Amino acid sequence: MASANDLKSTYSFIPVFQADAELAKCGANALPLFAVGLQLGIEDMASFATEALTDHPEDKKADIIYIDESEGVACIAQGFVAKEWGRMEAKANKANDLNTAVAWLFGTPLEDVPKKIKQQARLLRDGLQSKSIRKVVIAYAHNALESQNVSNALGAVKNLLQGLAISKNVDVEVVELGLRKIEALYLASKGIIQIIDKVELLSSEAISTQTSNNWNAYTFPLNGAALHDLYAKHGDALFSANLRDFLGARNTSGNVNNRIKETVEKYPEKFYVLNNGITHCCPV
Repeated sequence: MASANDLKSTYSFIPVFQADAELAKCGANALPLFAVGLQLGIEDMASFATEALTDHPEDKKADIIYIDESEGVACIAQGFVAKEWGRMEAKANKANDLNTAVAWLFGTPLEDVPKKIKQQARLLRDGLQSKSIRKVVIAYAHNALESQNVSNALGAVKNLLQGLAISKNVDVEVVELGLRKIEALYLASKGIIQIIDKVELLSSEAISTQTSNNWNAYTFPLNGAALHDLYAKHGDALFSANLRDFLGARNTSGNVNNRIKETVEKYPEKFYVLNNGITHCCPV
């Protein structure tokens, strides 16, 4: 039976996770908190644990509830840590439990919501109503590998949340935080490029080049289908070591991401002129 120590050479986040004395106080909730914190880009894990951990007999299957109106994000998470690390898949029933959490936090009349999570339910609903919450993340964190069974269960949770009137016009993201995903998030947090295999790109001649002691940079047009295929293969790892992740598209005139989104949807023929900047760096 594999332990966390047995997998240290495979997953570089494990020693860092084990060294966090504050998280260690959270017992079985330590790994889920660590994983969700990485997913949300949390820097102060100790404060995050104090604020977000709700594990309690009356939590209605929501181990973690986190609301950040300044960033426009809310997260509801369930976690499970098996004695054996690195199993091929985690129990899907824990992902199914998130259906219960969503139903209580978003759909049950507030007067019937248990006192332990009533304040969070009120904040969630108020934030969605005022549109200060623009994204809801549903997460299941565990110490096994990611699997299709869990993915299917989380898909059902997403459908439930999207079907509630209160969640209209809100981005809903579901994510399984198994060992591989946690490792990818940890590496990304350290600015480490995760895609190290050779990538062939179909392009015309380079428009410009820049050279340094350790790299060459080429600027050229890239077919959108090729970019789509790269993302389909590599997912978010394609953006590892990027200076910023997607920051949301709040509907204000000055929001850069909203303007980019508007160009794609309404003026695709102007996209190249108005937005460009993918740089492919090749070691010399």
